[in-house]
Amino acid sequence: MEHQLRKTADELMETNKTKDKFFSIIAHDLKNPFLSLMGFSEILIQKSRTMSIADIEECSQLIHEAAKNAQQLLQNYWSGLSLRQEN
Repeated sequence: MEHQLRKTADELMETNKTKDKFFSIIAHDLKNPFLSLMGFSEILIQKSRTMSIADIEECSQLIHEAAKNAQQLLQNYWSGLSLRQEN
């Protein structure tokens, strides 16, 4: 009985390490798109009254692309998780 408990505890610790590593990878991968979202939206907040329409459109496009990239990363991770759960 004690051996089985120890084995289960070890497996749980290994699973937690894997989960922590997975979340660390997700956080790292999402950092850049969110930094872009924050940076370009800050530019719009602070300078939109003095920017040309073309510059506002460019910032808006960059924000949109960063949001799409973040969404795609999340979708890829979600798909990977779904596939793992099916197996």
